[in-house]
Amino acid sequence: MLVIEGVELLANVAHEDSRGSLVALEEHSGIPFEPRRIFYITVTDSSSIRAGHAGTSEQLMIALTGGVSVELDNGAEQSCIRLADKLESLWVRPGIWLRLKDFSSGTVLLVISSLTYAETKHFMKPQPLFQAE
Repeated sequence: MLVIEGVELLANVAHEDSRGSLVALEEHSGIPFEPRRIFYITVTDSSSIRAGHAGTSEQLMIALTGGVSVELDNGAEQSCIRLADKLESLWVRPGIWLRLKDFSSGTVLLVISSLTYAETKHFMKPQPLFQAE
């Protein structure tokens, strides 16, 4: 499902039986790019704000536990989506500004990136020159 241009919500396929479920993510089958870096984010304070930038890598985000609100901006469109289902992945293309906020207690957000940290460039969102009064 297209969220805004450059961002899609993807369904993860769960293989379930009496023992539980397994979700496998492989390049081009669950991960729509070659993964180069995998990390996860946890927070101790639910009011924490993470990211706040655009980057040059593709990212796939999955809330393994808990949930987080993801604000998105592609320069022409803005959206906010709540990630709280481990059977959904948010695929964010390069150049999309994002901010992570409103973390549920115990959230673990898995992030898979197409570039290593050293290869990725980050860009902050420009602030207005003048503040409205």
